[in-house]
Amino acid sequence: MKRSFPLVSSLLLASSLAVSARILVPATPAPPTRGATISTNTPQLTAPYEALPKLDATLTLLAKGYQQATQFIATRGAAQLDSATLQQTTPDGNFQLLNTVAFNIHTTENKAEAVAQQVQKLGGTANVITENFLLVEIPIAQIQSVAQLSEVVEMAMPQRAYPFMKEARKMSHVDEIHEAKELYTPFKGKDVIIAVIDQSFEFRHAAFLDKNGNSRVKWLWDRSGYSPQATSNQSKSATDKIPVGTDFQDRGSGGHGTHTTGIAAGSDVGNAQYGVAPEADIIMIPSTFLDSEVLEDVKFVRNKAKQAQKPWVVNMSFGTQEGPHDGSTGYDQNMSLVGKNKGGILVASAGNDGDLNIHVTHNIPASDSCFILFDYKDYEKLTDDQKKSKTFTFDLWSQSTDKVDRLEVKPFLLINNKVEYMDAAFWKDHAWFHTGSSKFTHKHQHKFWVKLPQVRLEKNDATILFGLKLTNTDKVQVETVHGWVSQRGAYVKKSIPKIDSKRILKGDNNYTVADAAGNIPSAITVGAYTSRNTHTNTITKKSFNFPDAIGQRSYFSSIGPVLNDKVKKPTVLGPGAQVCSAMNKLYPGFDEKFWMISEKVKVNGEDYYYADMQGTSMSAPFVSGVIALWLEANPNLDHNDIEEIIDKTSYKIYPGKSNNWNKLTGYGRIDAYKGLKLALQKAGKDPLTSIERVSGSTQPVTLQGDGRVWNILFNNPERSATISVVALDGRVALQRNLQQVSQGHEETFDLTTLTSGVYLLRIVTPGAQITHRVVVNH
Repeated sequence: MKRSFPLVSSLLLASSLAVSARILVPATPAPPTRGATISTNTPQLTAPYEALPKLDATLTLLAKGYQQATQFIATRGAAQLDSATLQQTTPDGNFQLLNTVAFNIHTTENKAEAVAQQVQKLGGTANVITENFLLVEIPIAQIQSVAQLSEVVEMAMPQRAYPFMKEARKMSHVDEIHEAKELYTPFKGKDVIIAVIDQSFEFRHAAFLDKNGNSRVKWLWDRSGYSPQATSNQSKSATDKIPVGTDFQDRGSGGHGTHTTGIAAGSDVGNAQYGVAPEADIIMIPSTFLDSEVLEDVKFVRNKAKQAQKPWVVNMSFGTQEGPHDGSTGYDQNMSLVGKNKGGILVASAGNDGDLNIHVTHNIPASDSCFILFDYKDYEKLTDDQKKSKTFTFDLWSQSTDKVDRLEVKPFLLINNKVEYMDAAFWKDHAWFHTGSSKFTHKHQHKFWVKLPQVRLEKNDATILFGLKLTNTDKVQVETVHGWVSQRGAYVKKSIPKIDSKRILKGDNNYTVADAAGNIPSAITVGAYTSRNTHTNTITKKSFNFPDAIGQRSYFSSIGPVLNDKVKKPTVLGPGAQVCSAMNKLYPGFDEKFWMISEKVKVNGEDYYYADMQGTSMSAPFVSGVIALWLEANPNLDHNDIEEIIDKTSYKIYPGKSNNWNKLTGYGRIDAYKGLKLALQKAGKDPLTSIERVSGSTQPVTLQGDGRVWNILFNNPERSATISVVALDGRVALQRNLQQVSQGHEETFDLTTLTSGVYLLRIVTPGAQITHRVVVNH
């Protein structure tokens, strides 16, 4: 049905709003007039897509599409308008131009509320996240009206991230993380909130119930609507009445959210596969991973934690390789603001691209050029329909911050080993190009979405490559560029006739810490190390062994550094290879015989499953759980405190280097016990003036030992304490009497001088007494 199309007088012409575009292609030649001669001169260059001020690629296309539709009405009348004219295709999908669009707005300082009021006057809705960042939804007709507000700095579509998960490989038990040492601690995450933003949760898995069968999930916010299996609340609003079922956000993630939540906070159901913080409160948020939604999620968690007066950790096991990789986007900066509060910590996966050459960089000399060639991986496996729809993405960022765009980019196809510069009409059917600049760093961006499979299909040639010629137009200054390819794109290093092979760039695996979470400046960014290298499915009785080296960085763990000298990422490594945790039996296609399943347990007559998964998606929630233990001991820790603790206490995989941090392993492997010791010390008070249990623990000590050496860590300040090692016949083998013990103080007992046998390790303080059985075996 044809519909009338309202004209908007405030919509300005694209030509008057276009900024200088630097992605240039030959202009489409006009049909020759009768008698005209055909020119043999170099064709005129044009920009197939010109960005509008303050708008990203998709919003530019929508604003221009709306303008073209209004011009169509003005010249031909609304009666001639059809559905095709009202639809706009963009890198973010197809949009009906009469509908609304949701996007992010970054404002000048403290102007988010003012912009929100203007958006509402224009018929939209707004959600203010911080004083200079908000999420809005407005009619497409009003995009330019918002862009003209002086308080608006930047408008951008939400960017989607993806879960980080490799194939399942092996089992990993929490009590084995400390290199076969036993760890007995009263800190189990009690009164700390762990929120998990993810996909594919089994809401009432036994791992998320307490010993009485009550849910430990305090809040669930599933915008997808709850599963038909839910027994209550199938709305899209947050609920504290946790239903049976799963979410509709599972986009092939296969139980990802259930697994990550179990690692961080799973309950002990009797199979030793409990989480790091098994008494923490849980918030589950099934997510699309759109950045605007993630911002809302974190704000929701922060508000709930504030109401409950509890510290909180948010786990984010997702990311993308699209972005500047320097933490400078409006999303990164505003997430960082939320994550800088005391008692509130953001934890992110570093990414699983450490074994992939997805990054490229080059210092382009003045007045010189270089070339990049791209393939599409697994093209031959695509169906014809898939070839018509698949695109890959390349995001290129110049590093100059002086507001001068020195880079000229020319796309081409390499056909039969010949460079062919296609015209604007061709590219408008087979790609989207975007040129812009960061309003914060002033770095220039050139982004490409390329339908290479469609090009190959149409030309019946699977060998065609996409290419870019990058030219530094400056006569004096070198221009440095960094770029990342994603969505099945891949660099190709091959010779091109008449072009020096040194000018054809090749990819590497540096700078692969992912955007969307890992590059948030205040996030603890977690890589992975291998803690086990075997896997057994106890249902099928099939076992697997893998060659990964125990204790070393996992091959897939993304590599730093990042393009921000003020932060070091990855921050730390956690166990991420073959980690065993809870599995969602309700996700589409679940099969208990699938090889990554590790075991089935029956709790209160119902079957629940556990599985092994691999990736920094698994190492991040482990670290989230550890940080929850530290926050229980000291609820006032902030991001800087956590990073300092990690720096000072992590196990250095490459010891002896002058710098504690390196791009492969960050500060090293996380050490929960040593970190707990420092967290307690940071909260400690002078025992002469204060003996209250400031850590919140009712037990006096944390114990760590391996049968030879035992460490006794005091959870609270004590006026006095007696530590004894007693034989079963009552004989005191070792004893120490302590006075004025500070919180975080540690005593070490070497038991190698004792004869083999069973002993009792006894700690007595004015308020408590504990006894622990110790086996000495030489």
